[in-house]
Amino acid sequence: MLMLRNLAIFLALLTGSNAFGQSLVPKFTDAVKLKEAINTESEESQPLYDAQNQKLYFVRTFDKQNTGGKLAGQDIWMASGEKENWKTAVNTFPKLNNENNNAVVGVSADGKRLYLLNQYAGKNNMKFGLSLQKADTLVPEPVSIPGLASESKFYGFFVNAAENVILMSVQMEGGVGEEDLYVSLKDANGNWSAPKNLGTMINSSGFEISPFLDADGKTLYFSSSGKGGLGSADILVSQRLDDSWTKWTIPQNLGRKVNSNGFDAYFSKYDDRAFFCSNKGTELSDIYTIRIMSKEELMALLPPRKEIYFALNAYMINNESKKVLEEVVQTLNDKMDLKIEISGYTCNLGDEARNRKLSENRAKAVNDYLQIMGINSDRIVVNAYGEFDADKAQQDEETQRKFRKVELKYLYMDM
Repeated sequence: MLMLRNLAIFLALLTGSNAFGQSLVPKFTDAVKLKEAINTESEESQPLYDAQNQKLYFVRTFDKQNTGGKLAGQDIWMASGEKENWKTAVNTFPKLNNENNNAVVGVSADGKRLYLLNQYAGKNNMKFGLSLQKADTLVPEPVSIPGLASESKFYGFFVNAAENVILMSVQMEGGVGEEDLYVSLKDANGNWSAPKNLGTMINSSGFEISPFLDADGKTLYFSSSGKGGLGSADILVSQRLDDSWTKWTIPQNLGRKVNSNGFDAYFSKYDDRAFFCSNKGTELSDIYTIRIMSKEELMALLPPRKEIYFALNAYMINNESKKVLEEVVQTLNDKMDLKIEISGYTCNLGDEARNRKLSENRAKAVNDYLQIMGINSDRIVVNAYGEFDADKAQQDEETQRKFRKVELKYLYMDM
């Protein structure tokens, strides 16, 4: 686990991304710092939520109510509630907390089994490793992971709710940098495999810590000091490409809704709700919650549609339309998470097949113009619909002109 340490601030912005491809980064609301029921003048970190029983487990450091006092190790605390409504957190784990570092690093789907940092070896004695606390046992039992070792006092674990994957942050011989991320898998007989390094797409010369595997079993959230970013450690997301656990998409930064110029880590996600810790604006870290926006919310935030009009039987872009397209280019340059859908139409005068071709030419003219202005083709979707769906009855010139158009609709890149 990451203990207190001085961290250099990295000034370089994260450039690793799936350029113009599907983004793994959710669209977040603004983060909310949990209130005094959970956050105090002490340090709070490592939030894990038991959604089944509405319990938030977390670690508190430098608190006088911790076992052994303020300067002893970290204790497990728990608060009941959900969203931003929490009862005051309590330290009620006398058999789990001691004067060493204690933390919940995994919660079973039913909430009846807790995975714990370190192995318990008698009163106030702990060994490096992982423990399992069952509801019907008095003492946490050790979890055997063959070949697990540590060359550093900094380490951490995460066990998924399905209890078949252990992710660990540990410095081992043959690693890439400081703490690397490794995986151990449970076989059909209930035995855990030796740790496997997740590879250089995930691990760097810095430290990678606080892994969290989403419920899909593929999406990995973690914090890194070695991949650039906004501060001393940023939270990233990547997706596993196969069952080797060494092939991943390029990690993407979760952005300024989550990351800051400080230390950000311990991201955990439950449906549309997530938790993480950050020391932004403070010396010690606090716990924040953030919500993933619904599709309806996202659509409501899109810029309004744009339309440009053409002369009869023409597909040349006039000066008035160029001004509209310049605004579109500016919007796309300002909002790199957006793409544009181009839909070409004609009025209903003339031959239908000819009108279909004309609508294609109009859409292509707009597409070509946007690309000349620097918009990548991967951010452009082109449609040609021919005659606008309108009454075939005789219409005046002004009404017909409204159908000789290209409609421009903004969409998110991952839609």
